[in-house]
Amino acid sequence: MPVEFELNPDLDRKALKAAFKKERRVLLPDFLAGDGAEQLFAFIATRLRWGLSFNEGKKAVVYTPDRLASMTGRRQRDLLQKIFARAQTGYQYLYKCFPITTDPAVSAASGEIIHDLLDFLNGDAVLALIREISGVTELAAAEAEVAFFAQQHFAGRHDGGANGGGKRLAFELGLTRDWRTDWGGYLQFFDEEGDVVAGIPPGFNTLTLFALPQDHNISMVAPFTDVARLAISGRFSNRPADNA
Repeated sequence: MPVEFELNPDLDRKALKAAFKKERRVLLPDFLAGDGAEQLFAFIATRLRWGLSFNEGKKAVVYTPDRLASMTGRRQRDLLQKIFARAQTGYQYLYKCFPITTDPAVSAASGEIIHDLLDFLNGDAVLALIREISGVTELAAAEAEVAFFAQQHFAGRHDGGANGGGKRLAFELGLTRDWRTDWGGYLQFFDEEGDVVAGIPPGFNTLTLFALPQDHNISMVAPFTDVARLAISGRFSNRPADNA
């Protein structure tokens, strides 16, 4: 049976719209009504096999779960050192991922709850809400992936503009509980001088929405952390979604 997600009816749309207009970003607490976030978390925590997402310069790379499992510990350490070396001089990211797609060659969970969520994000109620808050009236679709940031995972500073393809807004639906501030993993925003002007900790059932382009990163998750930073991460676009 498909999961019927619902928006929190108590969201203060007027206040959210005003906050977005001022900062080009806003946090929507308690985004989903009922137990939708709980069901999502339970599925993600028990059913998904994770690939590894990183970049080699401008090339995006995703290692499948099978390829990752086949690598020896030494090969994994060598890969990690290469990623860290590139991060010293350029843009770099590293995290585990699961793309939300109906392509059976990519996803063995096609039709499961995370695809119900993608349908929900592409539905009239959510798109109308996001258009109202952001003022971007031409939004047509959402696309997303499940992002799993574990120890030493991070996403370097970037503005999101390189994605192109009509992507106007980025979002994160947090699915992380009981996060400590010294574990890192903050979604941070920067001004033109490179100073941090806002930092949003991992949360549960909170939707962070922000305009693109806008300089931001995800700070490195501390090596002593034993909790994963989980989120549904994606874009709202004025074109049909690539993975719908």
